[in-house]
Amino acid sequence: MDLLDDEVATRCLAEVRSNQWDVILVTPPCSTFSRVRFVQPGPKPLRSRLYPLGFPWLSNKLQMQADQGNQFVHFSFRICEAALEVRADFLLEHPEDLGRTKGGHVPASIWQLPEAQRLMSHERVFTFAIYQCRFHATSPKPTRFLTSITACQQMPFVGPPRFNSEERYLGPLPRFCGHKDHDSLLGKLSAGGWKATPAAAYPAALCAQISEWAFSVFDGGRPAAIPQVDTSGAGIIFRFDPVLLSSQQLGGEGAEGLAANMLSAGQAYESQLLRLSELLPDEDRVRESSVVIKGQRSFTTGAYCHHGKAGLRRNMASFPLSSELLAKLITTNFTGRPFTSMAFFRDIGQPLHKDTTNGSYDNLLLACSSFMDGGLWVQTEGGQIVRNAGGKPVGGEILLWGQGKICFNPHNWHSTESWTGTRLVLAAYSISQDGLLADGDRKKLVDMGFEVPGLRKRGPECLTEDAVVETLGKGGALSKTTGEETLGKGGALSKTTVEDIPYSELQSGCEGPPMVGEFAGLKDEFVDGFGRFVVDSFPDLARATFKLATGKWTGPLFDPKGLESLREDWFQMLPDPVRAREMIPNQPFYLRAIAQTLQILEDPDFRILEEGKYCFCNGVEVGHLEPIGPTPQVYRRRMKDQKYDESEWEPEMRNYRDGPGVEKALQAAFEKEELAGRMFPLSMSEARRRYPGDALRVAAQAVIPKPDNDFRVVHDGTHGVQVNNDVIMRDRLESPGAREVASLQRLGATSEERVFFGIVGDVSKAHRRFLHHPEHWGVLGCKTRADSSVVWLNRTGTFGVASAAYWFSRLIGLVGRLAFRVLLDTFIFMLIYADDLHVVSGGRERWINIWMMLALLSMQGTPFSDHKWRGGLHVDWVGYWIDYTRFHIGISEKRCRWISDCIDGLEKANWLVDVRRYHELHGRLGFMSKILIWIRPFLAPGYAWLAVVPKGAVLSLPNLVRCTLKFISSRLKAGCRTYPAGVGEKDLGELFRTDAACNENSVVLGGWFLHLGGEPSAAPWFQIILGREDVPWLFNEEGSAWASTSAELLASLVALHLLGRDFGELLGGPGVLRSCFSGGTDNKATEALSIKLLTTKVPLMFILMQYVGRCDHLGIRCHLSWRPRDANVEADQITKHCFDAFSAGRRLSVSWSEVDLSVLMPLLEFCNFRADLNAIKLDSQMGPMSGSVRFEKSVWG
Repeated sequence: MDLLDDEVATRCLAEVRSNQWDVILVTPPCSTFSRVRFVQPGPKPLRSRLYPLGFPWLSNKLQMQADQGNQFVHFSFRICEAALEVRADFLLEHPEDLGRTKGGHVPASIWQLPEAQRLMSHERVFTFAIYQCRFHATSPKPTRFLTSITACQQMPFVGPPRFNSEERYLGPLPRFCGHKDHDSLLGKLSAGGWKATPAAAYPAALCAQISEWAFSVFDGGRPAAIPQVDTSGAGIIFRFDPVLLSSQQLGGEGAEGLAANMLSAGQAYESQLLRLSELLPDEDRVRESSVVIKGQRSFTTGAYCHHGKAGLRRNMASFPLSSELLAKLITTNFTGRPFTSMAFFRDIGQPLHKDTTNGSYDNLLLACSSFMDGGLWVQTEGGQIVRNAGGKPVGGEILLWGQGKICFNPHNWHSTESWTGTRLVLAAYSISQDGLLADGDRKKLVDMGFEVPGLRKRGPECLTEDAVVETLGKGGALSKTTGEETLGKGGALSKTTVEDIPYSELQSGCEGPPMVGEFAGLKDEFVDGFGRFVVDSFPDLARATFKLATGKWTGPLFDPKGLESLREDWFQMLPDPVRAREMIPNQPFYLRAIAQTLQILEDPDFRILEEGKYCFCNGVEVGHLEPIGPTPQVYRRRMKDQKYDESEWEPEMRNYRDGPGVEKALQAAFEKEELAGRMFPLSMSEARRRYPGDALRVAAQAVIPKPDNDFRVVHDGTHGVQVNNDVIMRDRLESPGAREVASLQRLGATSEERVFFGIVGDVSKAHRRFLHHPEHWGVLGCKTRADSSVVWLNRTGTFGVASAAYWFSRLIGLVGRLAFRVLLDTFIFMLIYADDLHVVSGGRERWINIWMMLALLSMQGTPFSDHKWRGGLHVDWVGYWIDYTRFHIGISEKRCRWISDCIDGLEKANWLVDVRRYHELHGRLGFMSKILIWIRPFLAPGYAWLAVVPKGAVLSLPNLVRCTLKFISSRLKAGCRTYPAGVGEKDLGELFRTDAACNENSVVLGGWFLHLGGEPSAAPWFQIILGREDVPWLFNEEGSAWASTSAELLASLVALHLLGRDFGELLGGPGVLRSCFSGGTDNKATEALSIKLLTTKVPLMFILMQYVGRCDHLGIRCHLSWRPRDANVEADQITKHCFDAFSAGRRLSVSWSEVDLSVLMPLLEFCNFRADLNAIKLDSQMGPMSGSVRFEKSVWG
């Protein structure tokens, strides 16, 4: 039977879908995916993780092999999906995905394909791995199975493959199979052929095992799924993979001892879990029903998120084995389901509520005792059981304990039903902002068995953005519900709805999870802001690219006739070519053709192009009448509303500068826009007739010079007319930055397409390239002078209106996604920041890749500024300086020079400054601090000063602000403006723990180092005693207790000094930000400081400046992690002069005088900074400042 024959394959699928097959064993050929191909001598590799469907440079013969392998694999997944549709069982087998090879290659695996990921997220499907040598094979041959056969749940090593950040395999298979001698599968046989070929057959014992699994389906029905009831009367028993523990752990007492016994045995009895619930500490509960039951208890462990901060609960450290055991129960019963936290409830009834602070993944409930009833009422669409929720009747249904499990959307109303017996339930859930977790905390969760979101992929989340509820009830049926969205006053988002809207890979039209960007320890989703014709147009593509990059290109990118021919070919491929050719007036894009194309490509946002009243063809809304969004498959949820200046309502504003020169410039600009169809004039009387009341608003105009001797007209949609104040956007507009560029550079440093080349361009008048709906033109009015009887109305997006950037982002996102979908897996990247475009490609095909991308953008109508093209191996883009030869990122030299010149100018003016001018300088330093992280703590004095001075004043800068500005300027002049980004940081884990004791007449700094192990007796340690004469700025009349946070940070500073002095080899390698690690401290404030790198408290501000400067000098990033005081006993004992746990021979000699305080000491003369600010604040309150004209920003660099 040839499954490559479409007719045969179709017949097989039809037989499965008509229920003619009971069990399907699926074994697609694995030869084209084999890891052996990456070891030479051996057959040539055909694919990799980056190119899972085959390398683009394969010969015809090898491409045919890859295509046949793809056809087998895709058909295998279709068979499995068909089996699930008719509730038949299947077993799919293929080699385990073992990640990166020793040689550094990352082979492709079918388990990373989207079809496999979708199947793994199905409730009936689970996956496990085996070593075939356990079944008497002559080689280990790690193998993975994906199945719906219940009997397979008893197998060890359950769960998808796991990897570290370097794609190295972590499990679930152990590192060694347990056997010493194996046949090698590398090389050729003496008789010819490859050694791996005979190993393709299963050993007999594995064949027998597969037969048992298959026939278990017919043996009186399937075996009961975990949890299972033991017939001896022991109640529920959970089984899982045993955990190897030390004798010390097994000999423990209380809850931890009991948990250790269960982990070691690989099983947990109901009676043991009930006893465990009694031994674990009871906690205060946020909510519980009014009915109090004797013996009720609750215990919570895992991660927490509170007021924008995330971390691990104390119970993770206090009860690690209990936490690991509970995680085992969840992962065994809810394979692949994400969770960060767990609650163990004994006889706790929850009242009607929503878990609004939970993440976007389902809550998971597991029954751990035998009780009757006690299900969960959950709000559902069309539910017949009505409850009073928030004063309104809400329909829902009661979810029953099918197989002892319930899954539901926590953002819907839900409550506990009554029960009889002892109700012990384990609940697992995810926190809303798991991205805030430190890397060390995420690693600890993973190591203890938690399925942290994003560990392998994003999902499965709540099944739809409309709050789908899923329950394993009778027959395992699914039920769905549509949730409600809450708007606060005026349509603003209320606090209960600020979570990120669930992203769905299936609804987005994308393949796989989003890329993750990282720079300086900050991780988040990657934000990009979105043939033949090219070869015929440019016979010498390299020459054309160099001409473009050097700014010597004149005129449009492509010949207009050739571009029209390309468009005609495009139109002919669409369902309605005539409609595709139709151009919407007064804008440049071929919206009809783009809409048809994106509909075919299943883009999630194609309808906004031409469907509905407000669309790009008819004109989009301004947003002042109704909120814009949300669009969850394109944007993440907006976390907070934009704040705009409050002003008195004035529907007809005067321009900021009047006069013949301004009037002439505005008149010329408006007439030019009228010719382009973007504006039109009306008499005031006619405008008032068409747009009565507040539908007509005339905004103030400002004229801002541009570097090219042109000028930009800014439409002030905020002051007086209050258009921006009325605009509400639910989507979060994000732009790419250092994180995304650094990710591209790391990819370039490790990929085969190493030589990157970048092109930078500009979309001409980007925010004017979309239409607003005619009903909204009235609020976009303006005049050339205040007493003019003519009002000019904008038809298109307007620079200065809050929604302009959003609508252009949404439009260019559609254009960019179309281009990427056409280019498929071509090695090319594109970033867009407002209207600034950056296209990057590498490898031998980089020239044609770049021009194909530009051709696709031009074909759709994207208008580029012809004279603004530039690029090369070094690129200056939106102020970022990007070096693709050494893979560095930084701030451009021009912008750094502007900062230095500005500071020099302030000094020449005796530091007398317009507050608004300083605000401009300070804001640009804030932008630079996103890359040059050493700048951030030096911004604190400026923040503090700006908070107390009036905006329109001209004042003398405080001495401290002057000092920090001069320091920043000197470092920029010394060339401290770049960081290497091509190599990821080396995470060294926790290297030290410190503490400080603040006494009446002394401050004791102490700590110890953990790089030699966790035993204090073998660890290096230090202690410094400082008196009033050493650090007088830490003392007041009552001693030094007030300065505990400053002292704690000083202790960490001493630890950094000793790391650099005595253990420099740990930090190893050239470059900056080459390693990161953590230090333990029992002061919570120091942990927050190491994250924010900002404080305005004195002298803590100065110490933080020294600390960050030291980290930057050493080329490290050190995160100070808070530890409970009882978990930092050793460092605390050092500060109390108790050295019993440490060896005297390991003490490190260190004096206060040798610690580098070159930044700190000059700043200490400004310890009265806070008092000075209070005086300034008092003076500013004595009377109002005189008004001034609109402040116009200067050109930066």
